[in-house]
Amino acid sequence: MRSAGAEPSKLAGAKVVLVYPGPSDGLKNHAEEFAHGKALPDNFDFVIDPDPDYAFTKTSDLQ
Repeated sequence: MRSAGAEPSKLAGAKVVLVYPGPSDGLKNHAEEFAHGKALPDNFDFVIDPDPDYAFTKTSDLQ
């Protein structure tokens, strides 16, 4: 997985959080399938945000 912003964000010392939201049932498996075979840069964290509350997504006002 490559992003145009990956290298500049790393050079700037930024930490990037990639959020994978979805229904609780099977979310971990779906996220693992999504990430399979992809290497994230060192400054990226890949996390899941399960329904029903989508706590991270709502708190961060993401859509």
